[in-house]
Amino acid sequence: MKQDKFSKLENNYYYGISRVFWHIIIGLGSLAIIGGIVVLVWSQIPASQDKVVRVNQPVKKSYPKATGVSLGELMKTLPKGAELTKIKNDITLVTEVKNTIIEKVEEDNKRDTVGLSKLNKQIDILKKIIPFNENKILWEGQGYYTFNSSRDKKMFKKNNIKYSHLRHWISTSKSIDREFIKITDNRNLKSNVGKAALLASYNDLLKNVNKEKRASLLKNYLIPFYTSKKGLGKSVNIIETISKIIKLIDSKEQIEGFRVLVQFSRYNPNDGLGLQEFQQSILQKFELNQRLNIIKTINNEYSNNYDFQLTSIIDNTKQFMPMLPGFKGDQQPVALKNFYRLFKNKNKNRDQQIQQIDDEFASEIREIDKIYKNELQQAKADLLLKQDKKIEMKLMSYKSIAYGLGVVLLISLILLVLSMIRNVNRLAEAMLQNNNKIS
Repeated sequence: MKQDKFSKLENNYYYGISRVFWHIIIGLGSLAIIGGIVVLVWSQIPASQDKVVRVNQPVKKSYPKATGVSLGELMKTLPKGAELTKIKNDITLVTEVKNTIIEKVEEDNKRDTVGLSKLNKQIDILKKIIPFNENKILWEGQGYYTFNSSRDKKMFKKNNIKYSHLRHWISTSKSIDREFIKITDNRNLKSNVGKAALLASYNDLLKNVNKEKRASLLKNYLIPFYTSKKGLGKSVNIIETISKIIKLIDSKEQIEGFRVLVQFSRYNPNDGLGLQEFQQSILQKFELNQRLNIIKTINNEYSNNYDFQLTSIIDNTKQFMPMLPGFKGDQQPVALKNFYRLFKNKNKNRDQQIQQIDDEFASEIREIDKIYKNELQQAKADLLLKQDKKIEMKLMSYKSIAYGLGVVLLISLILLVLSMIRNVNRLAEAMLQNNNKIS
């Protein structure tokens, strides 16, 4: 009975349908497997982000030609004798500044210990810049001993070693390293790594200061310098810029120079670094004892007469520089001040045109940056889509391989079973025929 059913199945499906059809089905299954493998390999290759090229920076328009001020014109404006000294003194006083301690300091012992070795290293460097032996009060702090009673004091005097525990130290000022840590802690700079970076900038600046003035500058101005408003990065940048300028100033005026430069950087709406970098580039061309007055003159003009337009004051100052050799001593800051007035009177509209050119150029740069950022964001979004597509195709390739392999194995198994049944049937028929012949 079972043999008849298998024979019927074999005749109907194995021979009833062309063998080519079964081969086609197996071939399609094999192609599905191969295609799935190819897609799987492709999906393993990381998706690449489209390259985004930033448009080249546009060419900035040339500034309009200035109406020059001649040396003769400028010389006529210079006063002489006592009047020159008076104007020079007015320049000196114009940016006289106050102490920059502007934050209340409170004790705070909660701070981390990460990077403590870096901080201690900078403290050791500071001790070499300001030697301990020459500045014991600075490094040990100040204070006095007290006793709980006159009896304790008498006993201590009799034997100060045996009764040393009877006296108590009252500190009136901390050592400079503890003061630095206390102030920075309370101004939200609690990281020892950050403290080390700030102190490193102080050390670099102090190396450019006259040895006799280092302790005073450190204690009175550098230690209270840091403010949380500016933050660590800007504070370090300010100190680094001032450090380059302070070494160009007369050693007698370095502390005042630091005060002037810090105040300008701290209260300037544009942080003042751009102008200070320009000042550094030209200061050596002026006489040493006039350089601080030159800084004050430029700062005052920039703040009061140039409305913080950096490009304009740099351009105007460059116009003055070729005439500088014609002026000596106290004439230099006064001549520069007068030059600004004369130059601005002759070029009233030029500064506005320069500002307009700068604004248009800045606007073009902003637009280029905006387009570049948008294209970059789009490229990143496209990359995410590509990655999602690869994940999707990877899953499909698994299914394709599984289905193809399943079809090939199933049909191969069916055909193999049918073929085995047919061979068994043929063998049985042959044996039956052989038995009939024998009988």
